[in-house]
Amino acid sequence: MTAFRIKNWTREDHPIRGDIVRFKSMIGRRIFNIHEDLLCTSSEYFRKTFQGNRKPIEGDCSICYHKLKSKAEDVTFCRYGCGQNLHKSCLDTWTSTKTSPKCPMCRKDWIETSTEAHLLFAEIQDSTIQLYVNWLYRGFFPETEDATPIHQNNEAWLQYHQLLVKAWELSSKLQAKDFADLVVGRIIESMDSEHGANLEDVCIESAYGVNGTSEMRRLAVNLFLVDTDAHYIVGTAARHPKEFFVDLSVELLGRAGRPATFADVTERYFEGEFEDSEDSEDNGDDDDDDEMDD
Repeated sequence: MTAFRIKNWTREDHPIRGDIVRFKSMIGRRIFNIHEDLLCTSSEYFRKTFQGNRKPIEGDCSICYHKLKSKAEDVTFCRYGCGQNLHKSCLDTWTSTKTSPKCPMCRKDWIETSTEAHLLFAEIQDSTIQLYVNWLYRGFFPETEDATPIHQNNEAWLQYHQLLVKAWELSSKLQAKDFADLVVGRIIESMDSEHGANLEDVCIESAYGVNGTSEMRRLAVNLFLVDTDAHYIVGTAARHPKEFFVDLSVELLGRAGRPATFADVTERYFEGEFEDSEDSEDNGDDDDDDEMDD
């Protein structure tokens, strides 16, 4: 069994307070109401969406000149202006005396969080988003024994693998690194077990599907190359997309004979080797990833 390391997500590190934001999936019906700071500290996509201009929470409040402590008290920021952080209590006092509140720093109109629901541009089911919400607030993600019946038959394992892959799609779309690390760790752990036979195909189907990203495709290729050979590759040609075999060829050419193990893939993933580079993003090569930034 492959060992992997995962950073624990705890409430102590990410206090639950402050403004609430709302969002929903393109194909979902439910509107999710989540604490903004909790959401934005876990997801780079949501940080850019809701707090793209926010400055780092450091230094002193510009109203009371006392130190900003994000873990001990509510801190708000100038959302549509300079992005400066202020104590929420100080800002409330400041705006209560103004008929048209403005930021005390940049003097632009002070606008509170929108009550409209943000549309998440991804075909993600509500049940998958709920997995993410459960992890955010409770640090909980289903174990194999939670998701399968006592006998853990093949159908039950397939359902658990599909749950993992849907969570993988969401974590990649949201650029939620800690959540992705948890999910990928579970994927590798399951694939490196006696029950991992169908997980390989599920991962490839997901990585090259509508919600797939370049990072997912690179990881799927590397997982496929563990314990494989030429005969196996030929035997799978009919059930995988041609784009997969193009990426597979590129990886093999770059590998120059280096052997693959689950431990090798795990180490490379957690060292960030499969993450998108800034150069590829700047050149517009990763259209699937860029879609989330619109």
